[in-house]
Amino acid sequence: MKAVEKNKKIKRKKKIKRTHNVWLNMLTSDMVCAKWYHSFNEFVREMGYLPSSNHYIALKEGEKLYCKKNCTWEILTDDNDVMNAIKIFCNPNYIPRR
Repeated sequence: MKAVEKNKKIKRKKKIKRTHNVWLNMLTSDMVCAKWYHSFNEFVREMGYLPSSNHYIALKEGEKLYCKKNCTWEILTDDNDVMNAIKIFCNPNYIPRR
């Protein structure tokens, strides 16, 4: 296997793992639509993979469910207190205890 191909494989695995961790963290909120709750693949099909480790999944309307119509990938910033409050929840490397 060429080094370039191996690098691409490693990056893809990291992207999948980070997205999976975001999905797991989202499930702890109990505000997830049934389709996403039961299927990581469905979540990825609708939202795509986490664009970068500086992104998190945000609700467009705060009190509604996590679902395709109400979610977007946003970039974390240090300027916003709301963002700082949810960094731990949305950190793609954070794995919740179950």
